[in-house]
Amino acid sequence: MDARRDAGIPEPRERAARAGQRIEQLRQRRAELAAGEGSSGDSVDRARRYAQDAMERAEKAHLAASRGHDEAARAHERTANNLQRAAMEGIGDPEQLQDKADEHWQAAANNHRESAVALAEAEDPTKSSSGG
Repeated sequence: MDARRDAGIPEPRERAARAGQRIEQLRQRRAELAAGEGSSGDSVDRARRYAQDAMERAEKAHLAASRGHDEAARAHERTANNLQRAAMEGIGDPEQLQDKADEHWQAAANNHRESAVALAEAEDPTKSSSGG
């Protein structure tokens, strides 16, 4: 499962192209303002739409990140369970297997924590660590 694709987040190349277009639009607008052109109702509406679109994209990205962290946590949990099962069945050094399992349990806990952070940022993108 590709969390980014499922969340409707465009591929990096498409995102880069959109960012380039937006940068050019902002440069043009800055030049217009420097030339003394005031804000029109259209430019204000356009800016609001861009801001709303950006907030929606941020929410989708945070939700996708949360799902990705959840998937990683589940993978670590499965691995830890398999390592513990192997230790109980006497397949390898039980202490070493348990140490590895503990590392995966810790990684799973870290992923669950990151998922919760991403979910909170999806609910309020202004709290995003990425500068939202």
